[in-house]
Amino acid sequence: MAIGKEIGDFTLKSITTGYALEGGIVQINLDGPATGYGTVLGTLTFRGEPGAKSGPLSWRGQGFLDTGDTVTGTGEGTWEEMGKHKWGTRLIVSTSDGKCHASDGHLDLKTRTLSGKDVGVELSKDQTTLDLVRDAPASVGCCFRGRRAPLADNVRGRRRIRTAAQNSHRIVSD
Repeated sequence: MAIGKEIGDFTLKSITTGYALEGGIVQINLDGPATGYGTVLGTLTFRGEPGAKSGPLSWRGQGFLDTGDTVTGTGEGTWEEMGKHKWGTRLIVSTSDGKCHASDGHLDLKTRTLSGKDVGVELSKDQTTLDLVRDAPASVGCCFRGRRAPLADNVRGRRRIRTAAQNSHRIVSD
């Protein structure tokens, strides 16, 4: 497995925001351009108890390419508060064209924009976890160094996730 070069950037605007009745889940629908994926539409789902400063994050989206083709993507990762009404997002995204990339974004409430960079990731066939502490090159820097991110690859309806807090594997159902 290797984390490669930067493959592009994205600037997505918030369209709508939804909140779960029981609290702890916020969904933001986004729209905008992303290098290599054309116009992207997708949903970021933030999880955490009300008032949390960080928590798990997921992405479901679709890119509409200039060729007329589409590419879907699913991602898992984390979010954390970065300042007043600003949050950082870190995801590992698997796309329907067989690619995988790490995504580092910044969500700003004032501009209602999620912007950031994507970095290519190559995984071995049997790899189910991306350990960003071990596998990230120094050039990735503050984006991912010192973090572990889950791989958004489903295995028989389950995901194997390794988190920084656990330093071990656990299986979670979808």
